[in-house]
Amino acid sequence: MLWVIQDSKGLHYNWIAMHNAVIQIESNAIFCALGDVPALLDRVNIIIGGDDFLDDMMQYNTDQHRMMIFNFDWLNVPSYQKIWNDEYLNYGTRDTCYSYLFKLPTKEYYIRPTDDSKCIDGAVYSLPDDLEKFTACRNCRKANSSCICIGPPYRVYAEWRFVIINCKIVSGCQYCKNGENCVSASIPNRVISFVSHIVERTSENGPYVLDIADTDVGLKVLEANIFNASNFYVCNRTAIALAIEEYVEKIPIF
Repeated sequence: MLWVIQDSKGLHYNWIAMHNAVIQIESNAIFCALGDVPALLDRVNIIIGGDDFLDDMMQYNTDQHRMMIFNFDWLNVPSYQKIWNDEYLNYGTRDTCYSYLFKLPTKEYYIRPTDDSKCIDGAVYSLPDDLEKFTACRNCRKANSSCICIGPPYRVYAEWRFVIINCKIVSGCQYCKNGENCVSASIPNRVISFVSHIVERTSENGPYVLDIADTDVGLKVLEANIFNASNFYVCNRTAIALAIEEYVEKIPIF
């Protein structure tokens, strides 16, 4: 199999580090620029890059070349609420569209996209002062549908990211503390125990990335993300690469 990783011209550490991890396990990886047709596509190709790159690579998905992009239908807020109930931070939030924000009373809200589009950052916003920050949401292709969800604000103390494959934790790390970037490989045991419990409640094998938050209402699921486009921060990329290849080898692809 071949890892096809978006070429960032040396600017995107996550993709460079993933390439290095694949080479370290003596597997095959190439960099590919957005819009280029990779001449060395294998029968099975694991794609790593941004959303536009993933969309671009899917056009080469044929009977001869399979693009392994793990974009599951359940990666959205309605599914999170159904799977994790009140252990999901935004349980009970309202799905709505950009225009509804103008009708809300002046106060703080936690607002995020309903899916994994990342058209806005999930965060606490003060309305109407922060309305200009939603320009991307207003202009995205889902602008006239219920593309964002709104709920009460929460205080988030720390955030961790975990890579889940075959319902198991492959690796994890902290990436945020008190709203600031704070990357650390150290994870409290109570967080690992919570993630193990959460994964047990999920019938999805993955691969996917799971974000956990320590909040003023306890440990909660923040969101899940598509594996192929996620930043792994200081997760163990070698372990991730090995686990992904083992997972893909067991898929009846052809």
